[in-house]
Amino acid sequence: MQCSRCSLFLIVFILQTAIAIDTLELSPGQKRVFPLEGIKKVAVLHPELIDVSVDSQQNQIILKGLKEGHTELVLIDEKRHRQSIPVSVISLSVQMSREADSTLEDIQGAFVKTYPNGVVSIEGNIYRVADYVKIRSLLFEYPLIRNRINISRHVIDYLAAQIQTELLKNRFEGLSILKKQRGILVTGEVKTKDQIFEVERIAQSIFPNAEVELTHQLRSDNSILIDVKFLEVRKDVGSQIGVNWPSSFSAQGQYSLLSAGSSSSLILSHDNPVTLNALIEKGIAKVLSNPTLLCKNGQSASFLAGGEIPIRLISERTASVDFKSYGIRLEITAKTDRSKNVSLDIFAKISDINGSVSVDGLPGFIEHHVRTSVDLELNDTIALAGLFESRNRKQVRKFPLLGHIPILGELFKSRAFQDNESEFIMTITPRLPQSHVQRRLLDLNKKTIKLLKPSVMD
Repeated sequence: MQCSRCSLFLIVFILQTAIAIDTLELSPGQKRVFPLEGIKKVAVLHPELIDVSVDSQQNQIILKGLKEGHTELVLIDEKRHRQSIPVSVISLSVQMSREADSTLEDIQGAFVKTYPNGVVSIEGNIYRVADYVKIRSLLFEYPLIRNRINISRHVIDYLAAQIQTELLKNRFEGLSILKKQRGILVTGEVKTKDQIFEVERIAQSIFPNAEVELTHQLRSDNSILIDVKFLEVRKDVGSQIGVNWPSSFSAQGQYSLLSAGSSSSLILSHDNPVTLNALIEKGIAKVLSNPTLLCKNGQSASFLAGGEIPIRLISERTASVDFKSYGIRLEITAKTDRSKNVSLDIFAKISDINGSVSVDGLPGFIEHHVRTSVDLELNDTIALAGLFESRNRKQVRKFPLLGHIPILGELFKSRAFQDNESEFIMTITPRLPQSHVQRRLLDLNKKTIKLLKPSVMD
């Protein structure tokens, strides 16, 4: 009997000292958990104020505040000894205000303010790191408390150093920690969007008001940048670089015939001495277009440059208009592995006007297409040639539309191409996506190419 009473009094003592006051306090919606040892029955005087449940497996009592008011929790042990504990369900703002007052009691310069709408705010100034640590613990326990405290420069310096140390510990290098008048700003670039959230979590775990302004790269193992160039290259300079388009060549690389009859391909390694930029700068090659495609690993990307010609169809009773498409269509599927090897599935289709065939003033069309697969390393280039033959000047004059076809129009207007002195070549180079700084340099490089002297083929 004596042991039973001791057990009951122990439970009462735990309940009453759990929050260091004589009355147990809850706010509406708040839950508190206490041990159940030695308790046979639990009752509440006003069940509309608090909900009491017993978890026999965990051997604990769970109290939940329902609405504001005062009641009693009744505990009865196995010997039917009875003990009552006062319980008050108070508003959350009152509870937060009391907790904040207790926390700020020894902090000079900081105070708690409760507004008429129930908002509880911590205001004033703090000058010690230890004071900030106390306030931070309070804010984590009660996130609804507004933090309007002014932090001294000394504390800001300490928090910035803590954030820097924690970021470096988690391998976030190259980020800038900027100290502002009332806070801290983290800037820089990370690899993924998930890393932005991780940096934000780390910084705000140390300083809840920390701001994070980061940019992110596309994941290199999840995206591939496809650099495509449509070029016009003079045929008579093939011997100078060891390449004869499209029949044979002796340059460093790998050669394979494509599915189309006379088309051929050449793979140029990124360390190959024959570079496209050198050909462009010397006027040997002319860039007709330089689109860039971005595709996810294992998925396809497409490029289309062209248009449609209206063709009038007349029968005995009706007349209609049909549209015939023309131009260049390119579809690429790229896959890469951890060793930076890339597998490309390429489908290229070119529809151009056949000047040798004409019906009622409407030209015929010729379609060329090639489908191939190739394995190469990142930054290597595959060049496709022999996709279609040249056009003479008479054809261009007879059908002025040839000069307006996107990409091909510039080729058809070239005197060298009309005289069969140049060749149309398409190059494809897979790369890793660049950061925003690298993209700016790439854009600057493209602008520089446009400003180069006119090609010898013009």
